[in-house]
Amino acid sequence: MMNLTDVQELFRYNQWANDRVFDTVCRLTVNEFTRGLGNSFPSVRDTLTHIVWAEWIWLQRWKGTSPQQVFDATEFPHAYALKARWLELKAEQHTFLAAVTVEQLSAVVAYVNLQGQSWRYPLWRQMYHVVNHSTYHRGQLTTMLRQLQTVPVATDFLIFHDELESPPDGHFMRREDMATESVRVVDATKAAAFAGQMLAALNNSATVLMLSIGHRTGLFQALSKLPPATSSDIAKAAALQERYVREWLANMVVSRVVDYNPTTREYALPAEHAMYLTPEAGPNNMAGYADAIPVFAGVVGPVVECFRTGGGVPYSAVPNIQEVIAGLTNPLYDAFLVDSILPLVGLDKPLDRGAEVADIGCGQGHAVNLMARAYPKSTFTGFDFSDEGVAAARREAESWGLGNANFEMRDVANLGISNRFDVVTSFDAIHDQAQPDRVLRTIWETLKPGGIYFMLDEAGSSNLEENLDHPLGPFLYGASVLHCMTVSLALGGAGLGTMWGEQTARRMLREAGFQNVTTKKFEPDIEHVYYTATKG
Repeated sequence: MMNLTDVQELFRYNQWANDRVFDTVCRLTVNEFTRGLGNSFPSVRDTLTHIVWAEWIWLQRWKGTSPQQVFDATEFPHAYALKARWLELKAEQHTFLAAVTVEQLSAVVAYVNLQGQSWRYPLWRQMYHVVNHSTYHRGQLTTMLRQLQTVPVATDFLIFHDELESPPDGHFMRREDMATESVRVVDATKAAAFAGQMLAALNNSATVLMLSIGHRTGLFQALSKLPPATSSDIAKAAALQERYVREWLANMVVSRVVDYNPTTREYALPAEHAMYLTPEAGPNNMAGYADAIPVFAGVVGPVVECFRTGGGVPYSAVPNIQEVIAGLTNPLYDAFLVDSILPLVGLDKPLDRGAEVADIGCGQGHAVNLMARAYPKSTFTGFDFSDEGVAAARREAESWGLGNANFEMRDVANLGISNRFDVVTSFDAIHDQAQPDRVLRTIWETLKPGGIYFMLDEAGSSNLEENLDHPLGPFLYGASVLHCMTVSLALGGAGLGTMWGEQTARRMLREAGFQNVTTKKFEPDIEHVYYTATKG
């Protein structure tokens, strides 16, 4: 008979060997994991599922039951799902082995196998059998891994002793020790769900890049105007190369964006999808938002370096950022600024009467020009430190024939203007300033007494836990890391971040001297909150 120390050491070895196998198997692709290779069980997945199942069913027998179920390998679509089930079982084994006694080890345990036959063996012999059984099938896995051109894992017993230090007494933790020692139990269902979530994220990331291409090439517009058409017809309508169009369409089909008829080899964009993918969708055009992702991705390398060394990535290092920001915001302003947003916050009447207005961080100035065109009795001055943005704003104002819109390249933290403006606006511009506190104070200084400040900025809470259900939470925090926060840090700034939140914004407005701070939301705009405040 094996003694208790030997049995527990044998199971420590078995768990270690299974862990090593999973570490290697989790590096396989799904195809390699499930590929039929010919053995006692056809694939790596089937063989490893059998090992885990066998260890599970024996453990249940030792606990006094005789389950008649067999694990279905297809329930584990990838290695991580099966590993989660193994870790759950490993924790159960750990609990059992920590509590087993010498007397129990020598006791006879009866069970009924899957054929309905009754068997009786001492517990120690059954436990020895389990380790021997798993070792046999791990040997088969070694052969399979070689067939897949993967370096097999070494699970020799002597290597186990070389790599791992046994506890001082050579035993598993006793029950009394476990009260102060945490044992990590993995929820297999939760782990599998998370693996699926990550797989979806990976697939969706490629889909988003293809959405950007569809937006920039006009493919969505072309598809929205065509009946079901072949890739050649679509390429011709969009004046693009057919081979690229066909491969792009393949991504759109498997992403469930475009419909495909395999008989006619024709593609169609459902009207319900076109509503969110074409310029006609206005601010609902998700393909326009997708344009930001490849631009943000272009600075991942420099941002990674900032993780290590500090600092930030400046505006100048982000290609086409002015166009990207305009693409994200202009559809909202075109659709709603004059007719809905300004009346909502009470600015339509003072602008209609005639007011002197400044816009802080105007970018390409589209919002300013829209207001100037709608309210000819008011005069507007946009300030921004980007010569590229100011030049684009001036060109648009000139092309629209606006005589009441002017743009200046200035540092908005140090305008040196006092008591001049009736109204000051900022559109999504405060959170990425290097000195947001100084900018808000400058705005306060430029206003006449009783003047109104209108700030459109990101909706959200300053408390992370309150943003878990934000519909754009992952997008906005990602934009913060890759743009809004890092451009502020590049100037030695505060690095507020995109999701600075309403609590912080209200506090900073008060600290800048503003009174009567109010917020409003506009249902079609899920991204922003609208602040108004006055200079007392």
